[in-house]
Amino acid sequence: MDKRLTNKKYFAADIMLFMVAAIWGGGFVTGKMALGGLSPEVILMYRFCGSAAVIGLLFFKKIRNSTKEEILYGSLLGTFLFFSRFVQLFGLQYTTAAKQSFIAASYVAFTPFVAWIILKTRPKKIDVGVTIVALLGIALISLNSALTIQAGDFITLVFAVIFSAQIVFTGKFVRNFDVLTCTFYQFVVSGILAALLVMITGAPVISADPGVLFGVAYLTLLTTTLATCLQNFAQQYAKESHVALILSMESVFGFLFAALLYGDPFTPQMLLGGALVVSSVFISNLSDRSKVDKTSGKNSVSEEKPVQSAPVSQIHKDTDDLSIEQSVARADFEPESPLPGK
Repeated sequence: MDKRLTNKKYFAADIMLFMVAAIWGGGFVTGKMALGGLSPEVILMYRFCGSAAVIGLLFFKKIRNSTKEEILYGSLLGTFLFFSRFVQLFGLQYTTAAKQSFIAASYVAFTPFVAWIILKTRPKKIDVGVTIVALLGIALISLNSALTIQAGDFITLVFAVIFSAQIVFTGKFVRNFDVLTCTFYQFVVSGILAALLVMITGAPVISADPGVLFGVAYLTLLTTTLATCLQNFAQQYAKESHVALILSMESVFGFLFAALLYGDPFTPQMLLGGALVVSSVFISNLSDRSKVDKTSGKNSVSEEKPVQSAPVSQIHKDTDDLSIEQSVARADFEPESPLPGK
């Protein structure tokens, strides 16, 4: 393959991944908008049922040939997806989008320790340092003058831990299966669970508020569906060392959108805390990149062929969402591509 053509494909893939990170970042603000008139379970019902319908129509032939294992593991992961996103939206009701965008990113620091508990994979020394930096950042973001943490910030921290477990189980279950197919069943099961909860709570399912409708539409069509498709395509050509680093910009985009467009307040202390959390994400990703480079780092442009990493999802970084998702590819226990269902 022509070297210049290969470089153009790498560049185009990176641009798409930046688009995914930006879309996921916008999900924090639009999630807050949607919560202005609907409860978390109703938002998730629309989001995941709608995304499952769109992906089902777009990739019907592929999904029609699903194996029993893909349906089973996709359904199990869909349960994780529902609970993690429900906790995230529930927490967002009691904090700002700007603060949550930083705190939610701390899942990167917790993942090695959750993997230690579940998979008995001992964390590296650098993981301990990354976690300390992330926790210090969260303290600066969340603690007030009385050294107490806001309820929404604590709930978001719980989300980060649950999402870490979702990442670990995703790496364990879907390594040998078609990720897009598993993602479809994740969305189906998440949508069903959300619909059941709506029936139990009797929460209102209709809102005439334009902001609420825009928020739900954004989460469904952009954060979950479009970002998933973009990420699937981009990761056919993106360098694996670029993927996690670019997608980790989700928290930065989330803060910028929340502060500049949505008007969320922020302080120098919060900015410092956010910088520490983002730094911990970058350090973690660079550590994994170094490990990949040492063991298999032959996937360079000189080979003149694209990196065929597994197709997604996380979504995000649901994105959120991330969105499929989004997440950091950790060489010891995670899939080669970010998590489905962002």
